[in-house]
Amino acid sequence: YRYFPDPDLLPLEFDQAFVDRLDFQNWYPVPSAEANDGRQVVYEFDPPVGDSLEVSLDARTGPNQGYSSDDYHLTVLDGDRDAATVTFHTVFWP
Repeated sequence: YRYFPDPDLLPLEFDQAFVDRLDFQNWYPVPSAEANDGRQVVYEFDPPVGDSLEVSLDARTGPNQGYSSDDYHLTVLDGDRDAATVTFHTVFWP
């Protein structure tokens, strides 16, 4: 599986396991499109005015979630390659 995004949108790829732990309220800005393959979720955002895209997420731990402490990944995609990847550690408490 490799995702080939719309060249006019900015794609961000998250681990599906991270997304599954959350109860989403809203994204700021709201993604223009979304796709997933069961392992990764790609959110596409309209290009910003200027040189940087700032994204905020309003979410909480999803219902019936137990404690977990894991590393997750966020990747900025550029066509068929990873332009940048960050690893972050998240602890979920019920």
